[in-house]
Amino acid sequence: MVEKSSCSIEQLEVFPRLRIFSHVQISYLSKIFEIHKYRKGECVYKEEDPSDFLAVILSGMVLLQKGEQNLHKTKKGSCYGQRHIFGYDIFSEYPRNLTVKAIESTKLLVLPKKKLIDFDHNHPITAMNFYKLLLSYNSLQLRYISEMLEER
Repeated sequence: MVEKSSCSIEQLEVFPRLRIFSHVQISYLSKIFEIHKYRKGECVYKEEDPSDFLAVILSGMVLLQKGEQNLHKTKKGSCYGQRHIFGYDIFSEYPRNLTVKAIESTKLLVLPKKKLIDFDHNHPITAMNFYKLLLSYNSLQLRYISEMLEER
């Protein structure tokens, strides 16, 4: 069973990309993030579950699956579920399209949809900068995928 706890400012300050935010903005962000801990073999979410959070792996490793097919293992620093923020899933009711399982003891930095929506209304400038950060991350992922496809 997942163990949940609140996120501290110190846990966010270790991410180099978050250094664009002031200490006050990081304080705001720390209030919307949660820490989730999973044991080896536990399911983070299943295909068809509601899309209600994005996550960054703080420690451990997860396996992304589509049906019975193993697609990719991701480890510390990897972010997933972020595409759901940009007009797809997190602001709507589309379900997850993958299953994610912890393949070792794993700690995630989680941003729940409800907290993000509230944050967007209460701290629009910080939220806008956070969205820019996620867009840059998505751009890097797309470049990586493109390079992988070119190698085939």
